[in-house]
Amino acid sequence: MVGAVGAEALAATGVGLAADYALAALGLGGAFAETPEGQAELNEAEQALANAANAAKTCPVSRWGSPLQPGGYVMNGPVSPLNYALSGKYQPSWFPNFGQVPNIPAPYSSGITYNVPPASLSFPSGVLGPIKGVLGQRIYNP
Repeated sequence: MVGAVGAEALAATGVGLAADYALAALGLGGAFAETPEGQAELNEAEQALANAANAAKTCPVSRWGSPLQPGGYVMNGPVSPLNYALSGKYQPSWFPNFGQVPNIPAPYSSGITYNVPPASLSFPSGVLGPIKGVLGQRIYNP
């Protein structure tokens, strides 16, 4: 038996009956689930499945320098030397910006990976927007 909250979480993730079969195969269904110990283990398994489904609804982005804020540039993917190079954060502040937001240099060690909903990322606009977009840069707008 899957609890009411767990059933909603599983239905929202599209796991549905597959999760019921998996829980039964693990011995977490049927009569065992009716005992307090079984119900506690079943609830824990349901929460783990719901957490995994929610993690799949976000994507990693990286940022150097200042904290993540609306309208800020991020890189698709976690902190990495490649993302740092493609972000341009190593460039000096006098580097031409062609009407874009001026670059504020930041060291590699300041990089942080965030998990954000994919819908909160937009393709850059402006003269350099297409180039920045191809390099993996996005604008964060929650």
